[in-house]
Amino acid sequence: MSVGTSSPSKSSGQALLRWSEPGSPSREAVVQVIETHVSEAVIRCGLQLTKKTKVYLMGEKFTTMGTIRSCRHSGAQFLLTIRTNGAEFTSSTTSLLDPGIRAVEDFLTPEQEEEILACLTNEA
Repeated sequence: MSVGTSSPSKSSGQALLRWSEPGSPSREAVVQVIETHVSEAVIRCGLQLTKKTKVYLMGEKFTTMGTIRSCRHSGAQFLLTIRTNGAEFTSSTTSLLDPGIRAVEDFLTPEQEEEILACLTNEA
């Protein structure tokens, strides 16, 4: 593992791992982030992925692109080490990928939507 400063605030919790293999559509899996460093992350995943697979790792406050450096069997799951660009494993308010329905579900509560619609109706 490379020498670097670990980021405990980013290392706890879950993230979404997205990847695609040649000739196959993109796939996603929810993974557990074990630790993060300047140039790599270690995650626990239920699937075995091959070395050199390009991946996107998206957490609550970060998004990074990388390549699978190693995949080790650990009980019923696998520990994956992802080599990242380093500069990309930072907090980000903009995503390189469309966040999809997850972001839309958290965008407005039904009560907030009703308030906005009521204000629009009153203005018209």
